[in-house]
Amino acid sequence: LEAGATYTARGEGPRNRSLGNRADAGLQFVYHATHGSPWDLYLHMGAAVGHNRPSREDGVNEANSGGTAWFATPGFTLSHGDWSLGAHAGIPVSEDLNGLQQEHDYHAVVSLTRGWGGRTAAGGREAHATHSH
Repeated sequence: LEAGATYTARGEGPRNRSLGNRADAGLQFVYHATHGSPWDLYLHMGAAVGHNRPSREDGVNEANSGGTAWFATPGFTLSHGDWSLGAHAGIPVSEDLNGLQQEHDYHAVVSLTRGWGGRTAAGGREAHATHSH
């Protein structure tokens, strides 16, 4: 089981405009599908949520910004020694967006990582619950 969360606070920019703060969280179940092999295959299935507060200009919320989206996050990680190759997708399940906004489409993330310091890439130290908004 893997879990993660981030919060991004955004300050005010030029023309008294500020983008809305953002909160993200994810929970993922991981299954080690191979045993007794030099290759490790991990299957991932999880969910992620992202919430944006509305952007503001001159202290007024913009009507067509902000909202919440939920994603299903399937994927896999294939590891051998210090190297790992992963592929993951974010598939929108539910969206509650403010005003008129383009709804989310799926997205994909492919990663290649290498571990150093005596740990193998399959050491369970990497979280792959990602999504975009």
